[in-house]
Amino acid sequence: MSAEIITTDDFEKFQSEVLSRMDALSKQISDKSSPERLTNKKETAAHFGCSESTIDNMRRKGIINAYYVGIGERGKPMFSIAEITKVLKDSRNG
Repeated sequence: MSAEIITTDDFEKFQSEVLSRMDALSKQISDKSSPERLTNKKETAAHFGCSESTIDNMRRKGIINAYYVGIGERGKPMFSIAEITKVLKDSRNG
């Protein structure tokens, strides 16, 4: 295994990028009026009038995308209502 040395500038640039991405995700999660916001499985199922297991099945089959918010295996799947709506419309028309 090789080690790589990074500069302080490299680290600060990386840190800034990570914080920026986290801010953007946080805004998507908290902005309830935005169609682009991310919702948890329960909210997503309620929006589409289906069960949470239906959302899980669609995620496992790759029909819909999940965005994991959190660290490692403790990350919670979050879903984009706008993306799922588009997928469902496209599957109905296709």
